[in-house]
Amino acid sequence: MTSRDVVKKTIHFEKPERLPYSVWVDILRFEEEKGREEVDIINNLMLDASTDFIILDINADSNWKPNKGRAPVLNYLVDYFHDEREDEWQVIWKEVKVIEHPLEEDWSLAANYRIPDPYGLGRFSLANIIDIHGKE
Repeated sequence: MTSRDVVKKTIHFEKPERLPYSVWVDILRFEEEKGREEVDIINNLMLDASTDFIILDINADSNWKPNKGRAPVLNYLVDYFHDEREDEWQVIWKEVKVIEHPLEEDWSLAANYRIPDPYGLGRFSLANIIDIHGKE
């Protein structure tokens, strides 16, 4: 049974022979916290780890720029950083924590809140790459 079959059977409650799963490790953060030797061990283990899902992060709109002069968060799965960064939702991040949200103090601000363009330039560039290189 292929990964695709397992996932489809699971979604349709058709009792697949096993549960679908995915293994993912934030290698940049792991290396920073543990060191190169441990990263090499994890990388070798990951070569043997199969996955039933494609983990896909949606890119920020290529035309978008942060409001406050901070560096942007362009891709949540790849970007790991210690400085404060802003995403398209005007949320301020530091490492993997939200430290400021534009609506946290006053929900009435939602009336003028700018939601990112779901079809922004470059938004689905990773999805296009996957579609071109593999259907499984």
